[in-house]
Amino acid sequence: MKKIIYDLGACRGENLNYYLSNADLVVAAEANPENCEYISKNFLEDIKKKKLILLNCIVGTDPNIDIANFYIHKHNYLLGQFPIPNNKENEFEKIQIKHLDVLNIFKEYGDAYYIKIDLEEYDHIILERILVQDIKFTYLSSEIKKIDDFTLFSKFKKINSFKIIDGHNVEYLYKYFLQNSAGPFGNDIKGPWISYANFIEILKFKLNQNGWFDVHCSLIDQEENTFNYKKYIFLEKLKNFKVKYKKKILRWKIKYLKQ
Repeated sequence: MKKIIYDLGACRGENLNYYLSNADLVVAAEANPENCEYISKNFLEDIKKKKLILLNCIVGTDPNIDIANFYIHKHNYLLGQFPIPNNKENEFEKIQIKHLDVLNIFKEYGDAYYIKIDLEEYDHIILERILVQDIKFTYLSSEIKKIDDFTLFSKFKKINSFKIIDGHNVEYLYKYFLQNSAGPFGNDIKGPWISYANFIEILKFKLNQNGWFDVHCSLIDQEENTFNYKKYIFLEKLKNFKVKYKKKILRWKIKYLKQ
């Protein structure tokens, strides 16, 4: 079966080399035209070979909308968004761009092996549409900012295996991943797959910290059989300690190499 990865919110292609090495086809959707131009220049050969499909569009949920407003951040290419920015519109430039219903994207290109959702302030909307419409996938990840968004998974009993990626620390925990990359997926993520009941406790712990947290789920991997969620929180604390140590060493190297 053809492996297709969907990168919904591709930004400047920080994840594309990794996805291209793990798929037969990558479908990357990005609304910011400047980011798309950057991807086009850096992945021209993959586009020519039709291994990479680049869609310059808003990923939405309404099949009746063809063109919609998108808000590009004036100073940070990472922060473009489809929803109207709350109380911060002066920091954004409004443009009009093509709008595609996420379901139509899957219909055109095929069943997903992995879906990455990273759509500023809109992840939970797309996640719910994918789950409610029973879109086929093996692995899926989405940025989660509050517990209510995670509980969307509770409605779908066949999804019960989870892992978490701390997006701000990816480059310290995994080799070969760039800053601002979403990092690995599936079994390339360190650690066991965790049950829903245990994972929700870990997520509550993580959401009390400042960060960007991507929740990964699997339809094929068995969750670890334990009721002791505190074990996972201990491991997360240990991971945080290691990251702080690595950051401290890096700052020390930068400081003394300049002298």
